[in-house]
Amino acid sequence: MKFKIGDLVKVKPNSPIYDRLKDTNSLAIVMQSARLMYVFDQEHVDTLREFWAYTLLIEGETHCNIPEEGLEIFENEDEEDFE
Repeated sequence: MKFKIGDLVKVKPNSPIYDRLKDTNSLAIVMQSARLMYVFDQEHVDTLREFWAYTLLIEGETHCNIPEEGLEIFENEDEEDFE
């Protein structure tokens, strides 16, 4: 699991929801902890592929089961680290 609740993330072009966004530069908020999901591998029907998926809030809409590999953390270069 790469992200935690409240993280700001960007949706990458390889994400299944990228083409449905009104503004592809929109940021998303991680709304729930990651869930481990499974899909059948299209090349090997008897093989399950596992991946982590998140529920995101983007442009005022909730999107569920968004694969982790289609997301990246948003880092603000101007933000100071107070740790």
